[in-house]
Amino acid sequence: MVFAPDNQGRVAEGTTDANGRFELTTFKPGDGALVAKHGVAVIARGPAKPPAPGSPAALMPDEYEAIGEPLIPQKYFTAATSGLTAEVTADGDNSFEFSLTD
Repeated sequence: MVFAPDNQGRVAEGTTDANGRFELTTFKPGDGALVAKHGVAVIARGPAKPPAPGSPAALMPDEYEAIGEPLIPQKYFTAATSGLTAEVTADGDNSFEFSLTD
């Protein structure tokens, strides 16, 4: 989960648990997101697959990051294409729920 403030401030990131809950971090663990309007990205991938024997990734594992198959449509992987937004306020409860409808 990534919250990217519209004013180009520092992004907040967090990991979603099995129930879809998340807590964001901007500067230190659990400090939340900056007060602002944000574009939101959600990234969900399955477990990483081992590289094929003899492939560049197998021969130079430090040079390649293993990633799993997408579990949701990739349009949600960036705030620019997800269509998801959130407004973090100084005095609100700042609980957000997003429906990925594709």
